Amino acid sequence: MSGKPQTGGLAVILRQEKERRASEDEKSESRTPVEKGRVKRMKVTDAVKYLCTSKGKIRELVKEGVLTCEDDPLDKRRKLLRVDELKKLKQASLDRD
Repeated sequence: MSGKPQTGGLAVILRQEKERRASEDEKSESRTPVEKGRVKRMKVTDAVKYLCTSKGKIRELVKEGVLTCEDDPLDKRRKLLRVDELKKLKQASLDRD
């Protein structure tokens, strides 16, 4: 076998898959939770998608004290939710099923 890298077959498929994943990672960075200090936070609109629920339900959970809500330092109109609380809530929901 020569010292040339493979130009077809499995090597091409693996390279394309790696490039596709890198592309998806770049796209998802815009939806990456916002970090403030060491605690990651997520916008309410992203949390709605993450939990597959509505903004009304998110507001209700904040009002009940289940979720902690803060103003976005870059845009006071937006609210941020703690990712760790969202993960616990989602896991609790999945465990219940």
